[in-house]
Amino acid sequence: MFGSTVVGLANHLSLMIIGRILIGLGCGLATVTVPLFLAEIAPPSIKKSLGIMNQLFIVFGMLAGQSLSFPFSHEARWRYVFAVAVVIGVVQLLGSFFIKDGEKEKDDEEEPLLGQEVEPLSIKGLLTTNDSKIRRAC
Repeated sequence: MFGSTVVGLANHLSLMIIGRILIGLGCGLATVTVPLFLAEIAPPSIKKSLGIMNQLFIVFGMLAGQSLSFPFSHEARWRYVFAVAVVIGVVQLLGSFFIKDGEKEKDDEEEPLLGQEVEPLSIKGLLTTNDSKIRRAC
């Protein structure tokens, strides 16, 4: 949303590059986090279907974006493509306030493997530990 706003309002090449970087970071973040969130909140019966639908909607969104570029490909109208992206981003942001947290099911993955809680190490603790099992893995 922010990247599209910057590119749509850019009056200099450096602003356009910054906007494209923001768009890339936003798309990359969404590509990583949305499937994880869907897998977390989805009931087991539709989890696979949601993963497939997520990929299909990404492809259909790319198709819609490219198709939208054709009517706005004139010199004075190319910025409208980014205005549409901002509107879609605002709608998604407003819709995110209505998402409920998924109900967690208790399964084997939540229980510790060793049968006891182990305090996680910080990066410094991992690199400076004297535990031979941990040092061998580094």
